[in-house]
Amino acid sequence: MSRIGYEGEGVPDHLQNKTIETMFPDTLYVPAVDSFTDMNEIFYIDKNQASGLGRLVVDGRQDLRLVESDDSLDEMVVLMKVWVQDSKGELREYIIADCRYCDDQFDLIGDDSEVDFTDQETAWGEIDYMQHRVTVSAVIDNIDKGKIGVWGDPDLYDTAIHMARVVDEAVSGRDRAAISEVSGKEDGTSQLKLRTRDSQQD
Repeated sequence: MSRIGYEGEGVPDHLQNKTIETMFPDTLYVPAVDSFTDMNEIFYIDKNQASGLGRLVVDGRQDLRLVESDDSLDEMVVLMKVWVQDSKGELREYIIADCRYCDDQFDLIGDDSEVDFTDQETAWGEIDYMQHRVTVSAVIDNIDKGKIGVWGDPDLYDTAIHMARVVDEAVSGRDRAAISEVSGKEDGTSQLKLRTRDSQQD
């Protein structure tokens, strides 16, 4: 029997622990935390990014798990890595977060303080964290009943819309939302008009 197709280098993917830095693209993940850990302990807002509007930030070493079809996603943030062409036509890697199921409010922090080297252990810990800090480039969240919005890099609006569809289709046990209309807003957000299967509204 030929060995082609029956062997491979390394370790099978399902045996490998995934983090934000090692997550596969176009795959839905949530932070691998216990029931006592809130999302505001994992994420925070760096107020110095996006011209002062802020960006969601997370430690790239954060452990993740795959989203399963029976997950409720209550109080969770869903993450996906994507490769998208930017406005200059260059292919870049981004992280998108779907926060529609999370009611936490994230701390607003300015990551511009200088490292204090008087305490060497603390200083090197801060430097190590800064090297692994990951910025979430776009956030999906609820705006109003039946609508969601996308905040962040405008190059990611279409991809975030696609992710919203994927999340709704991946999770069973409730009415899945059907995207019926897409419209832009002057405040820089992109809106989706959602309609459940049982809804008769336009």
